[in-house]
Amino acid sequence: MMHFVWVALSIAAALVGRAGACPAGEGYVSPIDETCILCGEGTYSAEGAANCTQCPAGTWNDQVGSSSQSECMQCPTGTWSTVAGAGSASTCIACDAGKYQAAVGQANKTTCLACPSGTFGAVQGASACSACPSGTWSEDFGSSACKIRAEGKWTKRPLRGASIRKNPPGPINRNCGHLQDFQLDIGASAQFTDPPVSAASCTISADTSTFGPLCWFPEDPDLALCFDETCYRAGVSSPHSITLQKPAGPTVLTVKNLHVSHCHVNVLNFMYCCSSVDYM
Repeated sequence: MMHFVWVALSIAAALVGRAGACPAGEGYVSPIDETCILCGEGTYSAEGAANCTQCPAGTWNDQVGSSSQSECMQCPTGTWSTVAGAGSASTCIACDAGKYQAAVGQANKTTCLACPSGTFGAVQGASACSACPSGTWSEDFGSSACKIRAEGKWTKRPLRGASIRKNPPGPINRNCGHLQDFQLDIGASAQFTDPPVSAASCTISADTSTFGPLCWFPEDPDLALCFDETCYRAGVSSPHSITLQKPAGPTVLTVKNLHVSHCHVNVLNFMYCCSSVDYM
């Protein structure tokens, strides 16, 4: 009986010893070798852990004996990595030219976003896109360079880079923008300065969709459509068309992403057409 009790106590002591195995920054050599050694590059362990834990994807650590996940360095903006337990920053891969990535510690290539129309990304690993200079434009998402304007057309640079191409001169009672697609970053907006000076009734149509690694089931409308201080909310990831009254005088049409966290907005098939109320 005493022999049985001694064996049971010995087993319990061994289990307790395993639970509180190694000091911080160390782990067992193997499941059958309880010798504590320093955690290698790309890993860490807290006080009392039996095993070293890999740094998560999107991070790296070139030190040995790390005791906290906070010692895993994050891949910089403009890069990503799927490698867990990385021992150097060389595992962080730069986003392609024409794309950008504004956050650190990203673990998936899909976090590299295409530069919106009206902008470009000339280099790999960019954290932001650049607006096309005056006299140039980019119509497509993911452009690595802007195009020189064609003869007979001109461009204006809107806020945050949606491309604008104005129609050739036409009747003064009608002003329609070109059908176009663009993206709006979180909380960003684009401005269009083409609407007529006179009071007008403007029909605006577009399809919208949201995207982003943390953009899950947004419930609020996607866009605000504003003439100066008068704004209308429109679109919940669905087609929409709305007619707004534009006051007389120089007026800017602003299209704003209402999502101030997590969600970018794709604006597709965007078009506006204004008729002066004097001619309706």
